[in-house]
Formats: sequence, structure tokens, C-alpha cells
Amino acid sequence: MAATAMVQSKIEPRLKATVEKYFAEFGIDTSTAIRMFLMKVAQTRSIPFRIGMEAEPSFEPTGEFGAFLDNAEEDIKHGLNLLSFKTNKAAIAHLEKLVK
Repeated sequence: MAATAMVQSKIEPRLKATVEKYFAEFGIDTSTAIRMFLMKVAQTRSIPFRIGMEAEPSFEPTGEFGAFLDNAEEDIKHGLNLLSFKTNKAAIAHLEKLVK
């Protein structure tokens, strides 16, 4: 089917340049990418990705664990009891020793 309708949109130049680099890697141009998006919306009758605001974490530490985190935060503010590890593996090994 020949394209006969035009869609125009104003976007930030940096965004345009960024996505055009990705589209080139995919072997498509911006018009094709937009056409693909619109075709997917028509096929599924939905937006093909999640739209919404990220929910705030619902975890609120309480009890002994909450007190521990509060104390740790205060220690960090005052530069006390700070540990550093060169690798994630070393940090995990340290934590595993504490659990035993």
C-alpha cells in the first residue's frame, strides 16, 4: 500500500539523533520505525509498551531490621564502620560469613 498520509512531530534534536543511530543499527529509518509502531497499535489495539509512573517502593523496613538500617545510615553520615570491597564477589563472601 502506498503511503499517502503525512505525520509530523516535533521532538528534541538530541533525541532524534539518538534514535536515528539505533534505527540505523536495526537497518530501518525513522519513518519505518514510526510506521512499525502505528501498525502494532492497529494490530493489538494497544500501546506496545507499558505506560505509567513507576510505583514507589512499598517496602518499609521495621523492627530490628529497620533499626539496623537507621543506625547504618547514621554511621555512613558520620563516616563510621564503612566497609569497601573490590568486587561484588568479595562483598557477598563477607555477608555470607556474617550469616554463618
